Amino acid sequence: MRVLLLACASPDPARTGQRLRYRQHIIGLASAGAEVGIVTYLRDSADEIGLARLASSVSLAVGVPGGNRSAIGTLRAFLFGEPVHLAPYRTDGFESSVRTAVRSFSPDAVIAGSCYLAPYLDGLPPEVLRVVDEHNDEVEVWEIEAASHSSMLRRRFASRNGKSLRKFEPDLVRAAQLTLAVSSSDQARFEARGRNPVEVIPNAVESDRYSPPADSRRDPGEVLFTGTDAARNLEALEWLAFQIWPRILREAPHARLTIAGSFSPASRRPFRRVPRMIFTGRVPDILPYFHRASVFVAPFSLGGGTRLKILEAGAAGLAVVSTDAGVRGLDLQPGTDFLRADTAESIAGEVVRLLLVPAKRNDRSAALLQVVRNRYDTKEIGRRLFACLEKHRQRRG
Repeated sequence: MRVLLLACASPDPARTGQRLRYRQHIIGLASAGAEVGIVTYLRDSADEIGLARLASSVSLAVGVPGGNRSAIGTLRAFLFGEPVHLAPYRTDGFESSVRTAVRSFSPDAVIAGSCYLAPYLDGLPPEVLRVVDEHNDEVEVWEIEAASHSSMLRRRFASRNGKSLRKFEPDLVRAAQLTLAVSSSDQARFEARGRNPVEVIPNAVESDRYSPPADSRRDPGEVLFTGTDAARNLEALEWLAFQIWPRILREAPHARLTIAGSFSPASRRPFRRVPRMIFTGRVPDILPYFHRASVFVAPFSLGGGTRLKILEAGAAGLAVVSTDAGVRGLDLQPGTDFLRADTAESIAGEVVRLLLVPAKRNDRSAALLQVVRNRYDTKEIGRRLFACLEKHRQRRG
């Protein structure tokens, strides 16, 4: 089977959840025996380099400059009542590249890696299975921010965009014959909005890639948080830095908080006086930080999709403390696979217990590692995706 993936950004470097999802599909489908091609937007020079690295792993790799949102584009979206992410992905260059790739690659299935890319499924040959893959339920993400974000301006922005996307979504995905969701809760919402059929293909992680090297040493006092300066991450980081972290330091003054990922100088500024808290900035490889820390914390109050960072932490052998929203969509047992806490006091208490009691920390990390390897490994999920695509191709054929 030949599968063509349409991506909003290059799977390499895999520095966001969406990029990791694309990488998961490429590696998983290839390991299951599929021949994979990709047409992707290139947002910066790192994407160009990453796509060149990826070329040896796929049968077709096409990059198209673009996919970045601009202030003018956002204003235009507001004036015309469109979702703000739609215009950056609606370009003649990408459409031309998709049509050329379909002619040369002759795919059996085309996967649009977002509802914003789903319009490119329109007009494909009738024998091609047309699929839209949803890393998040984008409508729900905006609606959650509209209801829960700390900034009034952000709430208004999210409310407007959520309503716009809900209105536009049926037209965006009208050509899709199958929707892929990351969890059963996302599946239920898509079905309630008229999408059918919807299949669950969970997020996954390359377990072997995240395993710590034999000579790695963990810092028994290091707590790790990863992400970018997306609104949901900043909301969680503010709660962590100003409400949770001071409580942790009172009980474990030796502790150190590492924030790994692409947080801009402006987004870091409010945290400059938080003691024993370090931002790494953008790093070429985040794995050393997973291998050095002892505890991973996910204090999220805004949900959506599933948190790939939880799977990354588990595959790297970290013990995890998370809110319900942080592990949403993952089949994990609280108290066994991770420690659940939903208040600043309880999160701080669980982190401190893991830092001060190595045996408890080792038990939790070992349990989560086994679950990730057995249930959420990229190759296992790749086999499920291959079987899912084949099943729907046969139903149509």
